[in-house]
Amino acid sequence: MSGLTEKRFRVITREMEGRKFKDEAEQGAFMNQHVRANSDDLVAGQNLSPEDLAMECLDLAREARTEEQALDCLRRALRLDPGCCEAKVGLAALEARSDSELLRRLDEAIAAEEARLGPAFFKEEKGQFWGMTESRPYMRACLDRALLLTDLGRLKEAQKALRALILLNKHDHQGVRLLLGPLCLRRGDLKAYRALRNKFKRTMDLELLWGDVLEAFLQGDLERAAEARSLARHENGYLEAYLLGHRKLPKQPSNTYTWHSPEQAVHAAVHLLPAVAAHPQALAWLKGGR
Repeated sequence: MSGLTEKRFRVITREMEGRKFKDEAEQGAFMNQHVRANSDDLVAGQNLSPEDLAMECLDLAREARTEEQALDCLRRALRLDPGCCEAKVGLAALEARSDSELLRRLDEAIAAEEARLGPAFFKEEKGQFWGMTESRPYMRACLDRALLLTDLGRLKEAQKALRALILLNKHDHQGVRLLLGPLCLRRGDLKAYRALRNKFKRTMDLELLWGDVLEAFLQGDLERAAEARSLARHENGYLEAYLLGHRKLPKQPSNTYTWHSPEQAVHAAVHLLPAVAAHPQALAWLKGGR
């Protein structure tokens, strides 16, 4: 979700504070009235808090043309809002001199954000975290940490961190399943993969369609693996070439893609290749398949 959209939701939430609605219909009508409002008028009409001003600095940091400009914006954001999680994470990414320092700073930012949100928030909003805009900086920081753990080869910890994100956000707006599924298979944790797949039974994500192929093969069920491969091929005919090494991944993958496209295949291959490489016997079977 864009920064402007999140800003709109923050303003709407603030407008709703202290108001009493007789029923959900009245509350929904109030929200719809504000959602239809012009974005600029909606935001400009508010008295911006230090936290809002810090978010403005974050927007400028994302648009910065140089690292120095980004650092300046992030530091201003932190001065305005010393608890700003995203500013802490952004500064850590730019300033850390080692992976261990980056991980330590991410841990500190996440711990501070957990304390800010409080135990009651976690208990009440578990399962629908992404629907609460105030929790999104925390969710993004946790995902950054999980990605770093994966890069460091600390796969068991990364798997645990990714699973925790899905428990907090059952609809998985961040697409964590696309990382978690291949990671479970990479580690050979088939039980965890099946548990994830049961949560997202109807998804047509390539990472999980091809994950089903690998999981069935590792279970020794070659008939089911072949059936799963046929379905995966039908959904996207480009991905298999990347998995088999017949096509090389581009140095700079596209940031966006459409379904059934080569770009979608590239994104999925980035996630799946380590899982396939961890099981050479599966790769040999795939290469011999028709």
